[in-house]
Amino acid sequence: MAVVNCIGFGGMQVDRAVTQEVLERLEPLGIEAALRAMEARTQRHSDKHQQLENSIKQAQYEATRAHRQYDAVDPNNRLVAGELERHWNETLIQLRDLEIELDTLSTDG
Repeated sequence: MAVVNCIGFGGMQVDRAVTQEVLERLEPLGIEAALRAMEARTQRHSDKHQQLENSIKQAQYEATRAHRQYDAVDPNNRLVAGELERHWNETLIQLRDLEIELDTLSTDG
């Protein structure tokens, strides 16, 4: 009967070597992915900031327009004046809320 020699090696050494090799191969990809994620977050933050600035400009326009309409109404027409004043106040509240949101975004980012 012939003697068969087998090559033996421990599984832990192979596992460590394979793990190390995988990590070395994947590390650059992980760094690239993290950088891309950071760039995407920065872009989303910038887009949100721009959207808020545009919304504030629109709200400022609406508030100015509502104020002009209120100023132009005949004071004797109280029903219309009251409605225009209510609308003006609502536009000012919307403007304030947008400015607060922009300030919060600016301090968080």
